[in-house]
Amino acid sequence: MTTPIPQVISVNLQDIAQTITHDLSHPTISDEEVLAGLQICRKYSIAAVIVKPYHILYALKHLEGTITKVSALVGPGGGGMSEVKVFEAQRAVEEGAHEVEMGVNLGRAKSGKWIFVAYEVNKLERRVRERTSGKAVVGVGVGDSENLSTDEFIKLCDICSEAGIKFLSVLRERTSNAIADSIKMEKLNSIKYHLKGLVTVKVDGVRTLDELLKLKATGFSRVGTRETENIMKKAIEKGIGKERVEVKLDGVDYDHENIREKM
Repeated sequence: MTTPIPQVISVNLQDIAQTITHDLSHPTISDEEVLAGLQICRKYSIAAVIVKPYHILYALKHLEGTITKVSALVGPGGGGMSEVKVFEAQRAVEEGAHEVEMGVNLGRAKSGKWIFVAYEVNKLERRVRERTSGKAVVGVGVGDSENLSTDEFIKLCDICSEAGIKFLSVLRERTSNAIADSIKMEKLNSIKYHLKGLVTVKVDGVRTLDELLKLKATGFSRVGTRETENIMKKAIEKGIGKERVEVKLDGVDYDHENIREKM
């Protein structure tokens, strides 16, 4: 589903901050690096931060008094036992996480075992909802957009919508190949179109302000990034502040003419 990118977008600094989920979930990240990341979230009033479960209390402590929500990554990679994922999600929200992002079992999805995928997603969502009276929400992560075909994504979208999942997290890994990037963007637009706003698509792997603004201009309201401070500094350099301003977008993000024949 092709979505042309507007030439300009009207934004303020808060709009940008409230689009970002700051990623502090890297396997080797240290406590000191997590603290530095949390201070960035506090400084810019970032919408959310995603951490590993053992950093939930640490994040809540250092974000006290801010609007930043704490999201916990459970079952990264998706290959863990369902019971373990559900228990970890339960413990995460009991410790105060506002969101839980669960890695979907991609092997089951690629095998066409959608009943299993649906069972796991529904069980985890229900447990989180019951434990928090609906206050905490659940997202599903699939890693790189190349992990599933467009048809498989649509099947997963249907499962997520029916289960009450609030967001679908997809990594858009940029490359030096313009056509490959175009295909990935087209796939993301197809997913967003199919979900019809019932489930938010969070685009992970965003590196620049320009990329964030282009995604926002085409209807993506949430991105995941490790480059939060650089993005916010660049926004300030561009003159984006409290008041809404029009920002010109540099070029197009993907080649509409050549995508279809390459997919």
